[in-house]
Amino acid sequence: MYIYLHMPFCLSHCIYCDFYVALKATIDRRRAYLDALKQEITHCLSGQENEPIETVYFGGGTPALFSSPEIAEILEHLRLYGVFSPDAEITLEANPEGMTSPPQDYLKVGINRISVGVQSLQPNELKRLSRIHSRDQVYRFIDELKTAGFKNISIDLMYGVPEQTMKTWEDTLHQVISLDVPHISMYGLKVEAGTGLAKLIEKGRMNLPIDDTTVEMYFLGVSLLESQGVEPYEISNLAKPGFESRHNLSYWDNEPFWGFGVSAHGYVDNQRYENPRDLEAYLENPGLRAAIYPCSEQEKLENAFIFGL
Repeated sequence: MYIYLHMPFCLSHCIYCDFYVALKATIDRRRAYLDALKQEITHCLSGQENEPIETVYFGGGTPALFSSPEIAEILEHLRLYGVFSPDAEITLEANPEGMTSPPQDYLKVGINRISVGVQSLQPNELKRLSRIHSRDQVYRFIDELKTAGFKNISIDLMYGVPEQTMKTWEDTLHQVISLDVPHISMYGLKVEAGTGLAKLIEKGRMNLPIDDTTVEMYFLGVSLLESQGVEPYEISNLAKPGFESRHNLSYWDNEPFWGFGVSAHGYVDNQRYENPRDLEAYLENPGLRAAIYPCSEQEKLENAFIFGL
């Protein structure tokens, strides 16, 4: 069983982000959200055959705004409906500005993989992306994670961002290599309609690199990271041997997975579904689906080809 949990709270809303986020991560709001998540999990998994839980992915949003006891509460609730595999991969997304609990406390409750939203190590690019962390915070945070005992650390990077050049991208890559983490995700910036970034680009206040440059950035990233033993294993993700994200691979292998939380998507019983992109609506009725899409045999075959390629 593969499980994704959307934890929507953030300290700020980045101008490029099209994910569903909420900005008021008060104790009461987090409490209400945890209760709703547990209700949805119970609604979906009670009565199901108890399958081994292979991966759990806390995505967001910024899941590390939830304390380690809060994260432990969700993991304990999942244990009511499935046994965790001995080598289960349990990922928590975090930002370099820090976590609500000390890193070692998340390790103690079962988190064994941290995915860090770095995006860039250039101060000007971070500012244009409305990221609120600094380059120094990235270095300190990665060091804190390693000191706490985390071995499986991933860093998210973004290329094709406003005003980025081959020189600044290459400098970011060399800095990331110096951080010596076993997994790197490289995402080409996609400008989503309605985001703050889209509006700035429409007004001519920000410019993106041309497509050819963006393609060169991707291949430069692959080349530099490969030279350090960080190998590509799917389009946007590279890892040292043995550190490939099993949760990411479950999507590419077209495995069924549960998605819990506001705006989450899932794929079970030959149906894809999505939850409402509205926190209040989710809190009122955690089991409500915004849409359900049955998959025909032809669609399943097409998906096998698409994801396989």
